[in-house]
Amino acid sequence: MKKIGIFGGTFDPFTVAHREIVKQALAQGLVDFVYICPTIVTWHRKNYKPWLDDAVKLKVIEEMTNTDDLLRTAVYCEDLRLRQICSGNKFLTGKYVDEHRYIDTLLKIKSRYELDQDAEIYPIIGPDEYANFTSWYAWDSIVQQSKALIVAVDESGCGRDGKPVDFNKPEIPAVPLKIKKEFLEMSATKLREQFTSSENYIAVMKDKIENEREELLLHTPIFDVVRGKKTSTGLCPVLVKAPDWVTVIAEQRGKLLIEKQFRYGGACVIEEFPCGMVEKGENPLDAAVRELEEETGIKLENKTQVVKLGSTNPNPAFMTNKMHYFYVNLDKAEYVQTEQKLDAHESITYAWDDREAFKKRVLERVKNPVGDDVAPAILLSALKLYDSIA
Repeated sequence: MKKIGIFGGTFDPFTVAHREIVKQALAQGLVDFVYICPTIVTWHRKNYKPWLDDAVKLKVIEEMTNTDDLLRTAVYCEDLRLRQICSGNKFLTGKYVDEHRYIDTLLKIKSRYELDQDAEIYPIIGPDEYANFTSWYAWDSIVQQSKALIVAVDESGCGRDGKPVDFNKPEIPAVPLKIKKEFLEMSATKLREQFTSSENYIAVMKDKIENEREELLLHTPIFDVVRGKKTSTGLCPVLVKAPDWVTVIAEQRGKLLIEKQFRYGGACVIEEFPCGMVEKGENPLDAAVRELEEETGIKLENKTQVVKLGSTNPNPAFMTNKMHYFYVNLDKAEYVQTEQKLDAHESITYAWDDREAFKKRVLERVKNPVGDDVAPAILLSALKLYDSIA
């Protein structure tokens, strides 16, 4: 099922904040593709004089999105073309331009691109627009045509005013898109004041984005290898962009749940806790609960019984992901025992092991490794966090 984001706005000019919203909507797995839709007319500001004409506006958007191989976007230009067609004709302008609204663009995109009936539509808006969404023309129709709104907020879930955004509006389904506060507070009005001309703005932004460009070198089903943005030293580092990982420490009657499976990187059978990848659009806690069930058949009835111990960066030298550690005491948790649900390439056995004996055995492997049988550093981190609560 494809998830389509529709990001509309005046984009006068399109800024690095707009670009970050698109990047994060894709990176956080909220959408698979974004249509960037320059507004046909700012109907609530009829007397506003655009800083950029339509052609330059499109050039700016294309310059700022085409430099990144990971930005899966297209610029929807039909609204601007309609304005050009109606230009000079007051009747047509009044009928087709002045009365054009977001719902019209949304319906045209669905029709024009013959989106699959199962495709999910996600309008992307800011926190101010969300707060006043019921004042939009045909807002209820927009909701009906969409899976949910995507609302940009800062990393703590607040809007531009610093107050938490209320997502508990059953009549307006919405999900948060968390971006850095500096981007949320960026103002197109202030940018227009900083640059002497639109040409100067394009030149500066093109240079800025080129320095921040990420070039896709290798795509795999699990991770991407990219050439990262240029650093202050002029280096463009090679990065591995992988999903976040989770590890689950499950304890019962003084014993720990230990898995054994062959790991290709270590070229040997490894003892470890249940672990796995966080899927797109999934939060780490849900991933931990899912992986525990898939690998061991332990299905928790209430995920609030799972405690997060902390997070680490497995390899900050060139990997961008994190490992999240969780703990669950099955003596207190409600669960049912089901069957393993392993992927085709997985072969995992598991057993309960005395916690002190297991810790001693792991430390012995660290001090006296035999061949490739070396304890994973992630396992040591998990045991250290476990000791902090045991």
